[in-house]
Amino acid sequence: MKKETTFEERLRKKSIYVADFETRTSKWNTEKTEVWLSYAEHLFEDKGQLNISIRGFFNWIDTLKQPTTIYFHNLNFDGEFILNYLCDISNYLKPNKEKNKQIKMEKNTFTNMSDGVSSHYELKYCNLLGNIIRFQDSYKLLVSSVSSLQGVEEKDKINYDWLGNYKDVSEVSEEHKEYIFSDVRTVKKNLQHFLIRLEKTKALTAAGSALKNLKDSIGVWNFNNYFKNKIKPGVLKDNKELIPGEWNYFRNYYVGGYCLNNPNYEGKIVRCNQEEQIMVLDFNSLYPSVMKFEELPYGFPIYSCKNECEHKLNLLEIRLTARIKPGRIPFIPEKANHANIRWLSVVNNFTCYFTNDFWEEVKKAYEIDFFKIDKKICFESKKGMFSDFIDTWMERKVEAKKQGDKAEYLLDKTIPNSSYGKFGMDYLRKQMFLRNLKENEKVNKGTTLYGSKGQYIWDFEFTTSEPEYIPMAIWITSHAKLWTVRAIETVQKYGGTFLYSDTDSIHYKIEKKMWEILKTKLNIDSSKVGYLDLEGVYKYHICWGRKRYIEFDKLWSTKRNKAFAGVNMNMLKEYKNKDFPAGKVKFKKLIPKKITGGIILEEKEVKIINYEYKEDNL
Repeated sequence: MKKETTFEERLRKKSIYVADFETRTSKWNTEKTEVWLSYAEHLFEDKGQLNISIRGFFNWIDTLKQPTTIYFHNLNFDGEFILNYLCDISNYLKPNKEKNKQIKMEKNTFTNMSDGVSSHYELKYCNLLGNIIRFQDSYKLLVSSVSSLQGVEEKDKINYDWLGNYKDVSEVSEEHKEYIFSDVRTVKKNLQHFLIRLEKTKALTAAGSALKNLKDSIGVWNFNNYFKNKIKPGVLKDNKELIPGEWNYFRNYYVGGYCLNNPNYEGKIVRCNQEEQIMVLDFNSLYPSVMKFEELPYGFPIYSCKNECEHKLNLLEIRLTARIKPGRIPFIPEKANHANIRWLSVVNNFTCYFTNDFWEEVKKAYEIDFFKIDKKICFESKKGMFSDFIDTWMERKVEAKKQGDKAEYLLDKTIPNSSYGKFGMDYLRKQMFLRNLKENEKVNKGTTLYGSKGQYIWDFEFTTSEPEYIPMAIWITSHAKLWTVRAIETVQKYGGTFLYSDTDSIHYKIEKKMWEILKTKLNIDSSKVGYLDLEGVYKYHICWGRKRYIEFDKLWSTKRNKAFAGVNMNMLKEYKNKDFPAGKVKFKKLIPKKITGGIILEEKEVKIINYEYKEDNL
């Protein structure tokens, strides 16, 4: 009797590699870039392939005797070099618009799965032996930079101070080999764990993998019965015009995380005296906590309910005139699905889209001058639909932290945190494809051309897919915002000065003696899902807008206790011991720029712009 093999045993027999490119611009032409070193290592074996050009890399690719998957950690970058090279040596095949329908690939052909000009999910090449080589993105699965995986804040820069080009692999310095080996092996270790643990998923992203795991947890039949085909999408007419559907209306209610900085302290150094401290509290798995503990919707929307009904969950379209009460923080969103949402202190005959519990919180925090409910939509609901799923991953996360298992901890954190996002993902996509540049065709300045002769240009067509259940995304994010707002107001009630909030974290200044009282009013436990975790204690704080802040234990120290986001450390040298006036501060930042051969990171001067509201009402 033939012994049945495990998934891991079957996976180990497959041809899977992790790869990386080291690139540079030409010394003689700064508008041209090239791969000067590449390395690919088998996911489960200690064998690798080092090359000194992209040509050498593809010469090796063409020797592969079986279908192979090669992961790059940020295919959006490395994939640009792959596409440019394939445009010169291979024949392009336009991807199939219909989902799950594969195009037939012959030897020396390539195609892409890209959403947007630079977001590559998969590139496929049929090598000279007729085997399909898939280039995929490990970053979209692990959702962490190489630096984070290595446990460092920023990778040391490679030393490019050497003369001439390598003529042979044997000439490659040990320093350069170690640099690229280290990156590849760091990704390899974490990717091994991810693929083995999530054996049933073939998704290209963490969100897709998480949703597949969630469906398996509650049962595919149950999932479909609760959520499948319950919200009507729009219809794409002639591949150009979208006739909106029910889903598009519900999109008005779907708003992202609560991110707010206190304008009274914008761009200023907040200092603490000996009796004060700056504290950062962070919800332990905010979105998974909501999925575990809160009432969530299922089934078809119900339009026929009267004002008073038994349904616990309602969506309300409300015309509202109101202003924030003194001492309260604003949380009415100006616009759904906006990259820089402003939270409004004052609204005048403004159309709002709220869940019913969000509306109840608005009535507590705002002085209401006028309101009229124009539409009410109800849903069946229940608690605990995802409890088993969340509990399983959270228990593993706690245990992984105890054991110091970083790969397991990363997986246990990523999957539950990514699971809700697919519910709200748009079903209308831009499918990108390459086409030949027409004779005498004019292109706009800055348009990306592919191939050494610039013979290809991006084009797109709209496609649609079956959407998931957007009411779930609406309620998960709505509940999460309320959790954060209520925690901020508790901090303020017990003497804390609110400084900044970003989705699941709260930054504030407080007297040490008041903290002893406050911590008895908040649920604080780093091991419990839904509780707050004390993430850091600091003496200095600077924030100049959304996702741009820095906190120090010792002012301007780059070595001691600090936390930061959106900060280029070079800026600190220029503005040392000064305030940061919003709209005036400039610093240098690396911006992607596509040039002949691939892509580079070009250093440009960037001005800090603040998007938050200006009313002095905190």
